[in-house]
Formats: sequence, structure tokens, C-alpha cells
Amino acid sequence: MSTRGLSGGGTITSAITFAKMGVKWKPLNHNGQSEAVLAVLRGDADILWITILEDAIKKAVEDPGFQETAKKMRKTTDYLNGRDTEKLMNNVMQSYQNYSPIVRELFGQDKK
Repeated sequence: MSTRGLSGGGTITSAITFAKMGVKWKPLNHNGQSEAVLAVLRGDADILWITILEDAIKKAVEDPGFQETAKKMRKTTDYLNGRDTEKLMNNVMQSYQNYSPIVRELFGQDKK
């Protein structure tokens, strides 16, 4: 199985998930998503973990039973694939960076 490498959360998730499920697998770690995809295209690996995970999450979120349970709990659902989630999180983190001077000043004043 092709992975994005040990720095990717998906690889750690894979290891834990497969261990809990009793699945024997061999990770083929790479430096990032593009290398992992190329490994599958070249035939070095049979499958890409993130594809399995994204498909499973999408199916679960779109499941009518899941949707009904969420509705009963007064929760909304909105599926985002990995790429869109990464973009959203990068935007959120950047917005926090924009306020770092205010936070630094706050902590500086707290020490006085």
C-alpha cells in the first residue's frame, strides 16, 4: 500500500486501523501525495490508502441512516475530500497567523 510517508497522518491512521482489524499490510512510504500516487501508477503498490479512507468516509456521511441520526441530533454534515479539507485547514491556520501579533502582545502584557 502506497502512503504519503511517516509525516502524513494517514500512514499512522493506516497502521492503527489495520492493526485493530487484524489486516496484514506492508506500507510503501513516500515523501508526499504525488510520490504515493506515482507508485500506484507505476505498479509499485496496489492501492493508495487515502483513496480507501476518503471513499469510506464519503459513503458513511452520505448514508441515509447516518443522515437521519445526524438530523435527530440536530447536526449537519458536509463531506470534504482530503484536498479540500487540507485547503480549508490551511486557510484557518493562516487566519490565526494574521492575529499572532495581538496574541503575542496579550501574553507579553500578561507577564508584567
